[in-house]
Amino acid sequence: GGLGFDVLYALAVVRPFRAIARELEVGAERVNATAVDAVGSVALWTSRSIGRAYPESARAQQALLLAGTVALLAFWTWSAR
Repeated sequence: GGLGFDVLYALAVVRPFRAIARELEVGAERVNATAVDAVGSVALWTSRSIGRAYPESARAQQALLLAGTVALLAFWTWSAR
C-alpha cells in the first residue's frame, strides 16, 4: 500500500517468522539425525554383545534382529508424526 504497511508487516512479522521457522527446521533435523544415530549405535552394540555371549545361538540372534526391527519401525512411526 501507499502508507508502507506492507513493508512494515514484512519487516515486523514475516521476516522474524521465517527466521524462527528456519531455525526450528534445522534444529528438528539435527535432533532426528542424532536420534537415528543413537538407535543405530545401540543396535550395533547390542548385536556385538549378543554375538560374543552366544556365538552359536542362531535363535538368540534372530530374536535380537526381530526386536531391533520392531524398535526401528516403532521409532520411525513415532518420529513421522
